[in-house]
Parts: sequence; C-alpha cells; structure tokens
Amino acid sequence: GYDVGIPLANNTLGSYECLFKEAKLILCVNEWFKKVLVDSGASSYKVKVHRMGVDIENINFKERDRKSLEIVSVCRLVEKKGISVALNAISELITERPSIPLKYKIIGDGPLRKELEEQVLRLKLTEHVIFLGSMPHSMVQECLDSSNTFLLPSVTARNGDVEGVPVSLMEAMASGATVVSSFHSGIPELIDNGVSGLLAKENDSSGLASALSELHDNPLAASKMALEGRSKVVA
Repeated sequence: GYDVGIPLANNTLGSYECLFKEAKLILCVNEWFKKVLVDSGASSYKVKVHRMGVDIENINFKERDRKSLEIVSVCRLVEKKGISVALNAISELITERPSIPLKYKIIGDGPLRKELEEQVLRLKLTEHVIFLGSMPHSMVQECLDSSNTFLLPSVTARNGDVEGVPVSLMEAMASGATVVSSFHSGIPELIDNGVSGLLAKENDSSGLASALSELHDNPLAASKMALEGRSKVVA
C-alpha cells in the first residue's frame, strides 16, 4: 500500500516508468492497485492480482457468544489503521446505547499509542478500552477466539499511505469473528458489505457505531456474516 498510495498522493507514479517497461510481471494484492498501476502506464497484461492468504489449517472456526460486544483490533498503531476513528465510534455507541455491554481490546504497538491512550482518557473510555501492546501470534489468536467482533476501520493516511488487504482481517474472518471495516483500498474485495461483514465510509465514526449496534441487535445475522467470512477466506 505504501508503494502505491504515497506516489499516487504525490503524483509521482511516473517514477515507475522504467519498472513498467522492463518488468516481465508485476504482482499486486488487489484490483484497486492494478487499476492505479495500469492507469499510470503499466501494461495491463503484465499486471496480475496475486491474493494474499492465511493458513486456515491453523485457524479454527469458532462460534461466538453475542450477548455483549467483545471487540478487538490487531494492528500497528499508525494512522492508516483508523484506530482513532474506532475510538470515536466506541464513544458514540456508548453515548447512544449505554445499555450495550462493550469491551474493546487493542492489540499492537506503534508511534500513535500515546496519542490514542490520551484520546481514551479524553473520551472517558477507560472502563471499556484496554491496550494490550504487541503479543505473539498464539496469544493474538486466543484474544480473537474470546472476541466476537473484529474492528479495523482503515483510512488513507495524510501522506497517502493505504492498506493492501490486511492479513489481520483475513485471520479474524477465518476464526469466526464478525468483521467491521471500511470502504478502503482492497478491503471491499475481501468483505462483501452486509454479507461477510460490515463496511463504513472512511473516517465515518457514526457509520461504524451503527454497524456495531447492528451486530449487537442482530446476533443471528452477525453469526451468518461470520460463516460467510470464513468461506470467503477459505476460497
């Protein structure tokens, strides 16, 4: 995402002209990247979408209890992951629906951690939000298994940095968590909105809050989306 998004934002994709000419094959992880590269001069027959994948044999699908919202994010704490937007959404949901039991775990570390922790204090979310820092993959999987909702509302960073298709979303879908994310880069190619998860516009905290509320109010639909999510990742 960094290699496509930043030169796209800076209008410097022309610097790849030699690469487009000399390369025999250009692999990218989503159709959106392919379109950007072809529109910038790459030959369409050279550019192929090569999907990322996860080891589904080592990720067991587990049905979730959905009486409360047990939410988790797994990511590096940088702007494009959208965690600041997620916190605003959690704040809005708690204000609008205070009766919904809700816990939000954030796994990962990065340059924005202190800023995000200050946002939690400012929004008075300390009873609901916990930062767990970096964890080994096995412990991340345990946290996924104890959560029913995976939240990753990715955004385009101010410098143009974007996602490809986040592996953490695929692992969450494979595990049986229902995913909430955004219409961003290749994410809609992974998540069919309303079928295998829910998507909101970038930077739309109200839309995210509504999606989370919908999952709580419709547990059967949430479970069906989780099954569809597993099927999509397996495929």
